[in-house]
Amino acid sequence: MVNQILDRRTIAIPGGKGDTGDVTPELLSARDQAVQARQAADTARNQAEVFAANTVALQDAAMTSVASDAASQFSAVQKTKIEVAVGPVITAATATALAAGSAPTVSFTDQGRNRTIRFGIPVGRDGIPPSLSGTYAARPAANSVPAATIYYPTNVPETYRSDGSVWSVVGAGGNELGYAQLTSQFNTASTTPVDVPGLTVTFVVGERPIMLRLDADMASQGPNGTAVAHIILDGVRLAGPGLNAPPADRWVTISRGVRKGGLVPGSTHVAKIQLQSAATTYSARITGDSTNPASLSVVTL
Repeated sequence: MVNQILDRRTIAIPGGKGDTGDVTPELLSARDQAVQARQAADTARNQAEVFAANTVALQDAAMTSVASDAASQFSAVQKTKIEVAVGPVITAATATALAAGSAPTVSFTDQGRNRTIRFGIPVGRDGIPPSLSGTYAARPAANSVPAATIYYPTNVPETYRSDGSVWSVVGAGGNELGYAQLTSQFNTASTTPVDVPGLTVTFVVGERPIMLRLDADMASQGPNGTAVAHIILDGVRLAGPGLNAPPADRWVTISRGVRKGGLVPGSTHVAKIQLQSAATTYSARITGDSTNPASLSVVTL
């Protein structure tokens, strides 16, 4: 005999197969519901185990992309059934900031085991290639992103487009990489070049050639003196506009530019203006003010 409690009454149930004895319809219904609940729990547990196994398989296969599949375990298994049977499959997840062009990753805890899934670089929405950004050095390989992907470096005012094989710079030049100005007068009788205070710039180059330009008013103190200004890039003289300026202190406007190409993209450089006199007898002079400053500019071509 099996004693069952139903509505606070003890009912005797014969144990023979098919023998219902004095079992009430209510008790039979309750027994059927219990059997169905047990079967549903077994099914949910089995589905959860398959889901967890598939999650492990995805990670162990070093998955690099994710596809949408209506028949996949992700859509076939109901989240509530999993949590009822074995608890949440993913109990903890973390996200970190991405380096430009890098593949996103998700780290999580799956049934007590730490896992990381790495995804491919996104292809954008509605077939439109993605736009990526970051430093020039962080730009991914052109063949690792979809064709027509645009990359915007944060430290170089240029834009690049991938054709699926190589990056190409796009758009017009003329972007200013650096600018410095002098709004006072500077004199030197040194016969070796000396830095002009304020006329130094530090900048990062992209793939375009650059133009360095000096615009200033210069003079030599003596009637036969010579003032020479030098455009210096990374310690190397690129150009030296000279001024032989008789009579004394005759101010003449100097405007001189020099082109420079072949610099390593993404590299940092320092440009400056230096000044010297041809003889210690006379001072070389350079000047500017707030409305007409002496200036050094660096632009892309």
